[in-house]
Amino acid sequence: MRNLTAVHCRRHLGDQQGVKQISLTEALDREDIQVAIVCTENTSHEDYIQKFLEAGKHVCVEYPMSLSHTAAVELHHLAEKKGKVLHEEHIELLTAEYKQLKKNVAGLNLLEGTIQFTGESSGGPQNA
Repeated sequence: MRNLTAVHCRRHLGDQQGVKQISLTEALDREDIQVAIVCTENTSHEDYIQKFLEAGKHVCVEYPMSLSHTAAVELHHLAEKKGKVLHEEHIELLTAEYKQLKKNVAGLNLLEGTIQFTGESSGGPQNA
């Protein structure tokens, strides 16, 4: 299991629970940072992804990766060229099942719900 090395944020957070807040330049330059997790407003995803891939980092990004299909394809090509993983989270929002679920609950009030995670997990509290 890997540790969270550092955090870059546009807001000043300071160091949190032993994790340092660093500049974008430092995040791009540090060799011990191998993966960037991009969780920002959608309009900035593309720029961050490109910078981290160019710096030789793997990237995990929230959906949508880009607001342009052409840009998303170009980012995948860049990741391939650099030999890096580019992973987009929450693509389940694009499935037919999700679209049907949205139709089924339209206009209803949620009174109670549960969250069920399926599949293998390599992290989380149970493995800490």
